[in-house]
Amino acid sequence: MSGLARPRATYIFCRRGVRQNYQANPEDPFEKIWINMRGSLCDALYEQYDLSGAYLYPQRPLKSLFQSFLKLCEDNYANPRYVSVRGALIVHEIFAALSEPKKMDDDQTSDYASRAKKYIDLHAAEPLTVTQVAAHAGVSVSQLNRSFTKRYGIGPYRYYTDARMNMACSLLRNTGLQVQEVSRRLHFRDLHYFSAAFKEYAGVSPKRYRQQNAED
Repeated sequence: MSGLARPRATYIFCRRGVRQNYQANPEDPFEKIWINMRGSLCDALYEQYDLSGAYLYPQRPLKSLFQSFLKLCEDNYANPRYVSVRGALIVHEIFAALSEPKKMDDDQTSDYASRAKKYIDLHAAEPLTVTQVAAHAGVSVSQLNRSFTKRYGIGPYRYYTDARMNMACSLLRNTGLQVQEVSRRLHFRDLHYFSAAFKEYAGVSPKRYRQQNAED
């Protein structure tokens, strides 16, 4: 094996009830270590370590923990209680390692931020959460906030809300749509909420904004 590059390990976290679809390149296959864990402990650890919806965790030092867990199960197949007690400790270590922020170089930071921005640009008229955007980019919410702000000077949620308001301004200036219809098209929960958000952004109500631009 001397002289061959070591494969990069990427860990995929599939929470219960969430569908994932992935596959390897047939010309560059990878080894898969699969552990199916379920129960209240996993749910509690997910919340405790705030994994925030991310599902890809590249280059984490987890292989030895996975191998230890598998060996524990193989060596103590007839003693499930011991596996349960000792396995819980290993599972805890796995979740703790997943939650550790991974240092990203400038290229990675830029790539994640760019991927998130493109996703927001394509779906600005839809109801989005930062958790959804982070999951699409393949990073945690905290990592996305850092990388996005570093690249664009504002956070992803602010960028999303500004994009929606810009779309609202365009619709009010360039179409005859009623304010309520503009609100509906941008998926605000109700007209009152849209009007308040718009006034905070533009300084005037949607109706007044349209009047001012008509006058201009």
